[in-house]
Amino acid sequence: MPESELPFFSLDERFKFAEPIRNLVFKKTDILVTSKKIEWIDIAKGIGILLVVYGHCQPPLVVNKFIYAFHMPLFFFISGYLFSRRKKEFKPFLNGKIKRLLVPYFVFSILSIPIQYLRFRMGEIDSFTFREMFFGLFNLDGTVIFNRPIWFLMAMFVSLLLFYFVSRLPVAGQIISALAGAGIAIFVSAQHVRLPFGIDVALLAFIFIVIGYQSKPFISKIENSKLQSKILMLLLSVAVTFIFSQMHNRNRMGSVDIDNWLYFYIASFSGILMTLVVSWMINTSRVLRYLGVKSLAIMVNHFYVLSFFGIVLIVTGYKEFLFVNYPGMTSLLYFAVYLICMIPAIWIYDFIENAANSILYERKLPSFNATFKKV
Repeated sequence: MPESELPFFSLDERFKFAEPIRNLVFKKTDILVTSKKIEWIDIAKGIGILLVVYGHCQPPLVVNKFIYAFHMPLFFFISGYLFSRRKKEFKPFLNGKIKRLLVPYFVFSILSIPIQYLRFRMGEIDSFTFREMFFGLFNLDGTVIFNRPIWFLMAMFVSLLLFYFVSRLPVAGQIISALAGAGIAIFVSAQHVRLPFGIDVALLAFIFIVIGYQSKPFISKIENSKLQSKILMLLLSVAVTFIFSQMHNRNRMGSVDIDNWLYFYIASFSGILMTLVVSWMINTSRVLRYLGVKSLAIMVNHFYVLSFFGIVLIVTGYKEFLFVNYPGMTSLLYFAVYLICMIPAIWIYDFIENAANSILYERKLPSFNATFKKV
């Protein structure tokens, strides 16, 4: 926050009490001193990442369909909203996306291989081959075998790379590009073909980035609308999302397995609006803001927690709890286990990410103590 925007104090007062005020205000985490816009974005991401985790806990079918209707499109929409053309140089842009998206993708893919092998030995999964390992690691056949949720990182990298160039076009050109990308993704899916590096998923998601980028004026207006209007939008968006999410049987964005594309896009955009409205209405939630800031850490590591818990159930003789006989209760149990393990998992992610970037960028290796102090 710029100094000129610090609340409650005149210019003279700020100079007079500069150090005490700075110590008081900035002693808290960075989450608490961000702008209002960033606050609601972090809350929306926090809601989205909780839905990602719970969706992977295999909740009841009705809930599963509702979650999968919009939880991943939400993240692409937010990335488009946050996209800025101020950084015109391509190389810094590319380096930033490699560090932020590709480095975690490969690091946590490699770390997932021994876990996947252990799951295979325990009988939790059916196969484990070198081809699966190699192709899944590099996303050569469009699938991520190990730590499947991180398909998102590769698809986000490709889609943002594409949008870097498309963002130079006028609005009409961006919209046409987004529709063309969706058309290509739909055509490829109809041929039962997957493109390498998640290109088909990136093309499918590209329209959410474009709409997110172009919706800034509209978002600003409805964010500042009256509470009654927000409540009406919330009720309407919940109803539309629920109805259209239940009207098709297959809706897996990561595998481009969608049986009705019209329903998919309607439910996605209404679900995004629903999440944004909720975020504006609860923009003081520090917990959700924290989860939003740490959404990438949660995205890449909840696979480990859920997998280890499944292995524990097998070893201890409770294999029947693996979503077979008690799906509803098991989903809540898995979700509760992850919530308990979430903070340590985030700490571990921070340490691994810092260590990887330190090695790649020739910096001093971090310590666990330094990692803990960041939280």
